[in-house]
Amino acid sequence: MKAKTLLYAAVVAAVSVSCTREAEESGLLNSGIDLEFTAEWADEKDADSRTVLQEDGTSIWWSANEEINVFIGKDVSAKFVSTNTQPQGVVSFVGNVLIGAAEQNDTFPGYWAAYPYKAENSCDGQSLTLSLPYIQKGEANGFADKFFPSVARSNNFLLSFWNVCGGARFSVTREGIKRIVFKSNDGSPMAGKVKVGFGEDNKPQILEFTEPVDSVVVNAPEGGFIPSTHYFAAMLPQTHEQGLSVTLWMADKKADKAISQSISIHRSAFGLLNEIDKGLEFVDAVFPDDPSPEVDFEMVDLGLSVKWATCNLGASSPEEYGNYYAWGETERYGNRPWDARWKLYKWCMGSESTLTKYCTDPNYGYNSFTDNKIILDPEDDAAKVTLGGDWRMPTIADWEELMNNSVWTWCWLKSTYGYKVTSLVPGFTDKWIFLPSRNYVDDWYWSSIICPKDPSSASVLIITHESAGFSYYSRASSLFLRPVNGDYIHPTKISLNKKILEMSYGAVAQLSVSISPLNVSNNMVAWRSSDETVCTVSSTGVITASGCGDAVITVSAIDGGLFDNCQVSVVDEVAIPELIDLGLSVKWASFNLGALSPEDYGYYYSWGETEWKDDCSWSTYKWWMDGSIRQLTKYCNNPSYGYNGFTDDKMALDTEDDAAAIALGGNWRIPTYQEWEELNINCTWTWTTLNGIFGIKVTSNLTGYTDNWIFLPAAGCRDGTSLSDAGSYGYYWSSSLGTDNPFRAYNVYFYLGSVYLGSYYCRYRSCGQSVRPVFFE
Repeated sequence: MKAKTLLYAAVVAAVSVSCTREAEESGLLNSGIDLEFTAEWADEKDADSRTVLQEDGTSIWWSANEEINVFIGKDVSAKFVSTNTQPQGVVSFVGNVLIGAAEQNDTFPGYWAAYPYKAENSCDGQSLTLSLPYIQKGEANGFADKFFPSVARSNNFLLSFWNVCGGARFSVTREGIKRIVFKSNDGSPMAGKVKVGFGEDNKPQILEFTEPVDSVVVNAPEGGFIPSTHYFAAMLPQTHEQGLSVTLWMADKKADKAISQSISIHRSAFGLLNEIDKGLEFVDAVFPDDPSPEVDFEMVDLGLSVKWATCNLGASSPEEYGNYYAWGETERYGNRPWDARWKLYKWCMGSESTLTKYCTDPNYGYNSFTDNKIILDPEDDAAKVTLGGDWRMPTIADWEELMNNSVWTWCWLKSTYGYKVTSLVPGFTDKWIFLPSRNYVDDWYWSSIICPKDPSSASVLIITHESAGFSYYSRASSLFLRPVNGDYIHPTKISLNKKILEMSYGAVAQLSVSISPLNVSNNMVAWRSSDETVCTVSSTGVITASGCGDAVITVSAIDGGLFDNCQVSVVDEVAIPELIDLGLSVKWASFNLGALSPEDYGYYYSWGETEWKDDCSWSTYKWWMDGSIRQLTKYCNNPSYGYNGFTDDKMALDTEDDAAAIALGGNWRIPTYQEWEELNINCTWTWTTLNGIFGIKVTSNLTGYTDNWIFLPAAGCRDGTSLSDAGSYGYYWSSSLGTDNPFRAYNVYFYLGSVYLGSYYCRYRSCGQSVRPVFFE
């Protein structure tokens, strides 16, 4: 390849713009335009470029599937891709960008373009910022594909591309040379990031060296440089007053060459260095490790403990999906049939029960293998291996930090659906990343952590158009990967919110755990009870008192093995709560029925039953005949739901069916729907924590009572034998039957920032919900 090309762009396009106001304001734009480029010779007859020289020795064509950045001033940018499948002299570039809307406006900033496309290329309306990599790959008689930079500027759809750099054209005389390093003797820039503008001659010139590098490394293609063949080293235009030093490397030898006179690198010109190794003496030397790889990934500082990549691994822009990876594999996921994914997975012997690495359970290990590794080693982290430096896959803690400190908005970016994740951290609220989704229903992003109870799966972020959360997915599957940049931080301390916990038999309580430092990379913990006949503990720290006696609950950090204990004592009695006077018609209990403190969950009751149960379902419900919800035997105002048309028109619980009245006696009972309404109207409800437990603090607004409050823990509910939503939602019974559907009863239902009262918000009377007693005089 020789001679630089002058490329003229003729437009064949119609612009169509379709976007919402929110998309416009956030830069999520969508439109379409086709650009058609014609390649011609420029006046630099001895220059070289990256396009394909044809057999006639004069015609320069575009390679297949070329990519360029197109900018409108500093505000709008997009990738344009050529549609040709083989080298052609005239090609179409297609992309999505708001373009052609303001050419006649005096303030129109003009079109700018850069080749090759890179996500980090930018434009400020007066110049382009791009980079020349200092690590380059030698290619016989030309530059590597999509490498040598050129730029264009125009006030219309006619673009003229010009080379940015010059350099050296060299050859060698002997075989086995693997690397050649050019270094400026006075430290002047040879590569790196620069700002490029256009001079008075309308040709490119370097305006500023923003991230200069004083050397260029050219690695040989496989097999080494071929003698008598020309290769190119691209360099930024610059004068090196003290000349250059050249080091040539073989597998176990090196030679040095000094060029002491002043050398000037001119744009689009290549000084000839024929037989650069001729006459040099090679001495024994250890071949150096590869320099740090050139990383094309940009990162965004959202004000968090790590910085997040702007795009998925393998992608070059935020809206692209990128490559797919199996968990723990560093090569992109190949074309694996679904039924063969485990047979081809790296860390097993053909199935999910024959794991050979990252296994905590002998039932999943090959020949009962375990290594108790739960987080990827650096050599198995695709982001670390591909990008180097401090890049890595995110942990679940990294994903949680992102979720808890950002706003997630489902939208589309250049015709790709996904989430725009905008920082809530003060000083960073203008920063965001985009997580593309190939599937409108759901999609998954890997973390670097396995599922401790099922090591054939790994933890993932799952996104849908309605929500985002965490789950597990088969390690052999192909999922997206979004890198983060930052140190891996190990825990130094772990502690429980309680060292001693007293419980009533059958009650439920929540322990919370804190890990230091707050930005620990892996915050996963394991829970264990010393005696499950006394109490059991869930994977989230929910304690259920299963028998009377004493037991020790231990929580351990998965990373590092730090632990803390809580002594649990279970007694067979129901405590009488304190009376809290909020200035209302009734006084409220200080804690739930079955609890011993305001933050404990207590018992779960089906409506109209006075005994707590582990199974709160229709099959165990007291007031119906087995068959369907249309066979109620008490508290029914609609014959369609009564057994054999039964009705009794009872709309409130009888005392003998009131769990609070039976357990506490006296004037205690379950509050009516009207009493819940009174509490809601006359109090401030604030989502908060009490001793580490989430819930609602209800503070009186009435004069003389504003210092008084109660705390309603977010105890969740029991549907069948499953406890759901503990720690995030609260469900509390009233004593009032639902007026529209007698198989429901009125309750109060709340979560972060929202409180609801009604009968709709409880599934059925059979559900197990909390009871907060009231006392009337």
